[in-house]
Amino acid sequence: MALSQRIKRFLGLDELSPYFIAYMQRTNANLAVYAGVAVACIELLLLVNTMLHKGMYDAVTNRLNRTHGITQIAFIVVSLLLTWKAQRATKQGRTSEVELPVAAYIVFAMSYGVFNSWIDALYGEPPLTFIFCSVACTCVFVMPPVGSLLVNSIAFTVFFLLSNFSATFSGNTVFHYWVGWIIVCFVSMLRYQECRNGATHEQRLHDASELDELTGLRNRRSLRGDYPKLVNRDLFVVMCDIDNFKGVNDTYGHVEGDHVLKAFGRGIESAFGHDNCYRYGGDEFLIISHSCKSLAEFRQRVALMRINFATNMRAECKIEALPTSSVGYCSGFAKSEDDLRAMMHIADSNLYDVKRSTKGGTRGEEFQAISS
Repeated sequence: MALSQRIKRFLGLDELSPYFIAYMQRTNANLAVYAGVAVACIELLLLVNTMLHKGMYDAVTNRLNRTHGITQIAFIVVSLLLTWKAQRATKQGRTSEVELPVAAYIVFAMSYGVFNSWIDALYGEPPLTFIFCSVACTCVFVMPPVGSLLVNSIAFTVFFLLSNFSATFSGNTVFHYWVGWIIVCFVSMLRYQECRNGATHEQRLHDASELDELTGLRNRRSLRGDYPKLVNRDLFVVMCDIDNFKGVNDTYGHVEGDHVLKAFGRGIESAFGHDNCYRYGGDEFLIISHSCKSLAEFRQRVALMRINFATNMRAECKIEALPTSSVGYCSGFAKSEDDLRAMMHIADSNLYDVKRSTKGGTRGEEFQAISS
C-alpha cells in the first residue's frame, strides 16, 4: 500500500465499505442508548453541585450562573432525547437514522463544553465540563479521524481564545492544554481504527457463514436472508448442474472435481452476477435473476454461461471430454416467499426433466402465481 493511501486510510479519507459504514452506525447507535443517559445523570449531579456550591439564590439571580444552569438543563434534555431516538432506532433495526442525531449531538456537546467551561474560567475554576464533553464525544463515539481532528481543533481553539481573554495562561498551562488536545485526537483515532478492525473481522465471519468456501458463491444460508428482497418482482429462477459430474470424480478424483465446480461457478457468476448466484448443493447451482428483461436475454446469458464454463475448463482442468451443463428454469412474478419457493421447485423439476431426456439442454416455463 502506497504512503498516500496509508495516510488516507489513517485519516478516514479512503473509500469506506458499506459494511463498515453500517457497522459504525450500529456501534454509535448502541453507544448512544447508554451514553445519553450516563451524560444526563452526570450533568444532573453537576447541576445539583453548582446549586449547593454557589447557593440556590446566587445560582438563580446571577446572570452567568443562570445561563450556566439553563445550558446544563438543555444538555440533559438533549442527551435524553438522543437516548430515546437511539433506543427506538435500534429496536427497529434502523441504526442509520441515528447517524445525523449523533453528529448534531457531538457539535452541541462540544459547544456546550466550550461555553460552560468559559464561564467556569471566569470564576477561576478548571475546565472540567469541556474536558468531559471532549472525551465523552470524540473518544466514545466513532467518527472518521479527519472529522475528529476538525471538531476538536475548532473546539479547543475557540475555548483557548475565550479563556485567554478572561484569564492569563502560564506557559505551563498552555503546554498542558495542547497536550490534552493531542491526547484526545489520538484516542479518537485509535477508537476509529479499533472499530474498523472490528468491522473487518465481523465481515470475514459474515462472509465465511454466507459464502461457499469452494466456489465463493453465496450459499443456502445467504439465500434465506435474501428472500425478502427477491419477492414482488419479475424473476428468472434457474436450477443448473454439471452433467455426469459423478463420473468426473470417479475418473479424475475429487481434486479435479473441485476444479470443475470452481470453473462452473465462475461461469455462471460471470454471466449472471455474484449477487444472483448460489451453490445449492453438490454440483447443483441456483440462479435468481431480476435483471433479465426478456426470455431472449435470459437465453443469451445461459449461452454465455456455458461458453465461459467451457473456457474455464480448458484453462484450468485436465479433463479430455468437457462436461456439459443442464438448465431448468421458471420465469414470472413472485408475490411472496411461497411463490419464490414454488418457482424454485418448478425450476428443479424442469432441470431433472432435461437430465432424463437430453442432457446439456434447457427447459422452462412461466409461473402461475399461487398467492392470493
